[in-house]
Amino acid sequence: MKTNARLFLWLIALSLTLSVGCSESDTPVNNPSGQTDPDNTDNDSGNTDDPDTPGPDDPIKDGTETVDVPHYILSFYKPAGFVATSNDNLTLEVAMNLKSNEDYDFSYYDFYHAEEPEKYPEEATLYNALCERYGDMSYTEVRKFHPFYMTPDDGYVYPAYSLTSIEIRSIVDYDAAHPAGTLLNDLCEVTAWSPRDYIASGYTDLYDWSVKPEFYPESYDIPTCVGVHPVYFTLSEYTPADLVLLGTGYHLNPIFVLHITQAPDAGNSLQRFLITLTDESGATYEVESDPVEWE
Repeated sequence: MKTNARLFLWLIALSLTLSVGCSESDTPVNNPSGQTDPDNTDNDSGNTDDPDTPGPDDPIKDGTETVDVPHYILSFYKPAGFVATSNDNLTLEVAMNLKSNEDYDFSYYDFYHAEEPEKYPEEATLYNALCERYGDMSYTEVRKFHPFYMTPDDGYVYPAYSLTSIEIRSIVDYDAAHPAGTLLNDLCEVTAWSPRDYIASGYTDLYDWSVKPEFYPESYDIPTCVGVHPVYFTLSEYTPADLVLLGTGYHLNPIFVLHITQAPDAGNSLQRFLITLTDESGATYEVESDPVEWE
């Protein structure tokens, strides 16, 4: 989908943010920090006679705008693809690939589109249909975001179409039972995140993230949006229901993590993996990892 006016405003705002060396998107969604202090009189720009200075009720001064919509999910993205990266020998993180170039070859449907259906009829229809599909129709919490634009960094962002299958293969020989091209699903566990149960509960079932699930590696301390639950399954035994709405709510985070439970045979230490993903729309994505050198 080509750039629209809101995306153009987001890019301008993002470039201005980066130019001062500080990104507001790094602040927690429900606890904004780094906002202008209305009581700070040390800055000459606080002169209210200056027409460029925000007034006391200006959203720029407050740093946020209010979002009150009956949907927990604020943006659905149909990615250009996925990427797989490895932080250690046995782990592959899989995330959406949202390319930022002149073509903008990913698509998205969000609550802004739904607020202007006459201007964005296709996107508004798809956003409302996806919210209904996932039972996300009666959310009541009011949220605050950056003024004039909402970026994926603000959260509550999920793939438009949930995955229905995951397959992983090695491009080279893995071990005696798994020559090149053989499925490695029997060696893989998946840890992930999803708001599926929270939405299904009527937005009441909150997971206590102060107690990390025992199947989560100690190194994983990834921020999640309110309402996200942990997910765990093996690739040898899973159903499409296990793959519904995978993700933390933040588009830069992985939507799931593959953990390979057994190292390759000696002599096969250099590996490259091919992951095949299929989603509810019937789209198939092939994701090739970077080379992984086993130690």
